[in-house]
Amino acid sequence: MNILLVEDDESVRDIINYTIQAKFRAEIIMASSYEEAIELIKNNKFDLIISDYFLEDKTGGDLYSYLLEKNISIPFAICSSIDPDEYPAFNDRKTYIGNIEKPYIFDGVNNIIKSYEIVCSSHIDLNLSEVLRESSSYAKININLLSKLKKAECKIMAQINEEKIVPVFNIGDEITLEKIEKVKAKGFEYLLIERSDAKVFFDLISSQISDILNDESTEVESRIVKAHEKISDVAINLGFSENLIKATEESVKMTLKVMKANKDLKKVYSKMFSSTENYLSSHSIALCYISCGILRHTEWNKFEAKNKLVFASYFHDVAIEDASFREDKEVEEYSEGEKDIFKGHIDKSVDFVKAYTEIPMDVDKIIMYHHEDPDNKDLTKGIAQSNIPPLACVFIFSHKIVDILFVLMQENIDPSLEEVSKRINFENYHSKNFIKVIEAYKKSELF
Repeated sequence: MNILLVEDDESVRDIINYTIQAKFRAEIIMASSYEEAIELIKNNKFDLIISDYFLEDKTGGDLYSYLLEKNISIPFAICSSIDPDEYPAFNDRKTYIGNIEKPYIFDGVNNIIKSYEIVCSSHIDLNLSEVLRESSSYAKININLLSKLKKAECKIMAQINEEKIVPVFNIGDEITLEKIEKVKAKGFEYLLIERSDAKVFFDLISSQISDILNDESTEVESRIVKAHEKISDVAINLGFSENLIKATEESVKMTLKVMKANKDLKKVYSKMFSSTENYLSSHSIALCYISCGILRHTEWNKFEAKNKLVFASYFHDVAIEDASFREDKEVEEYSEGEKDIFKGHIDKSVDFVKAYTEIPMDVDKIIMYHHEDPDNKDLTKGIAQSNIPPLACVFIFSHKIVDILFVLMQENIDPSLEEVSKRINFENYHSKNFIKVIEAYKKSELF
């Protein structure tokens, strides 16, 4: 069974590859772009194609249209958060068998395999006689996934040859980057686990977040930043397992607790802005503190509102998968590709949040509006200020403040109300809600 996997994000490729290998026998060939996929299709025989929708050069819809145009009958699945029904390319369902919805990759692959089996049994013209079946009691995992774990909670093995399988990590063994590199140096790209441990392995990756939060040897603010980084990484690539839901709730509670214990948040802010290791995580946590600091001086200051702002801070950029991507440049400095990321990540993040009942109601609405900054019109959707709800106004203005603070940090300028304020055109914020937010900002003594 040969599968072509087309995905431009390496971490997502690893997850889909692992999920397929965890349950079925398959030879998986990977492509990172439309053009690379076309060349592979021309020179190989594939039984199934799984493609991301948004690729570097074109889309999964373009790839599917190519197959139809060339009358190539290969079962085709999309892996994306988009709804295929919205795109004309998938109106013809001749060989389209379904969507692996991000971030529900683990369950989505299982559904696609079931659809594939139905196609095989009902479309003789596809000449697909072999239906996927488990060929051994072992599942393959990409060795790079081990870097997300601290210790092995299940036995992890290497296949030396067809007859010999040896343990690499036993239960309880510490997993370090040094050990991983040693295994890689021996030529192993994949390791094996018992198939019965496949779902356990999935949950282990997310459960480590709780360990970060409970590490009392690290300052609580640093723990929150590290936990947020892991939450974003695991959520966008693996989805929400039970463990990840609990870890997210723990992290949000800890964030709220720190804010409640520190009525003067100036020291907390300085710690947030001093962390440049992961800009997206530091930006999100700083946004928690700024937005809740402003909220305190408004008529909307309730626990439920604060909770929503923290969740919005955590997940407003969840669709941006490159942790090195920075939002604090001037608009004219963005490349066209970066502008596309900006414009596309809002809807993707909203879709992600709406998928989970565990995330408070209306968080998706806050995220939906978070780039409607009248000081930066090139990146807005042009929504009238009067139509933006109160918490979204708090969030938009706080987002502006955080961006300014990071710029000041880069310029080695100490933040002050005067220094921050002179970089804002207050006249642009003219709706009643924005005026209330600005009044609260001036009272809040954030700096």
